[in-house]
Amino acid sequence: MEVGSVIRCLRRFGTNFSSTAAGFHTSSPLLLSLADKISDDMKAAMKTRDANRLKPLRAIRARFVNKMKETGADSLSDNDATAVLRSLAKQYSESIEMYEQAKRPDLVASEQAELKIVEIYLPKVADEATTQKWVDEVLAEIGGKANVGRAMGLLMKSRKGAVDPKVAKKLIEDRLQEISRT
Repeated sequence: MEVGSVIRCLRRFGTNFSSTAAGFHTSSPLLLSLADKISDDMKAAMKTRDANRLKPLRAIRARFVNKMKETGADSLSDNDATAVLRSLAKQYSESIEMYEQAKRPDLVASEQAELKIVEIYLPKVADEATTQKWVDEVLAEIGGKANVGRAMGLLMKSRKGAVDPKVAKKLIEDRLQEISRT
């Protein structure tokens, strides 16, 4: 049986498969890994000639490829992809701050647009109230030996990816100051 006839048969039953050089992969958004989703979105941006969307997607894809080369893996797990995206988002944020200090609004706008596209693919982080609850739990667990570094380490280890580190650090520092005053 030919590959094409298999694909037509599968499409008849509602499964949308497309052949690639690596074999078959489903084009259902529910089953794609984060790296595959970004690759598919990059291809769509190329087809529609959306340069504003294509530039950051290419940067993301390049970072993914570099990470795969570093680890020697054939594919990238969603956790690794998320770590790469967080790193890239941090880089864009730092660039925005530097361009603002240099009074370059044109570059600030460009970096902000690219950061928004990166943030689309990042998992949502907890709000401040939820983070405060988690901070209180970690500080209660540590007890009297609490310091910012130790609390941040435990919090980030237990809630990896769900907490914004800047917000968490600020909340921990504020809570430790409250505790030291009493």
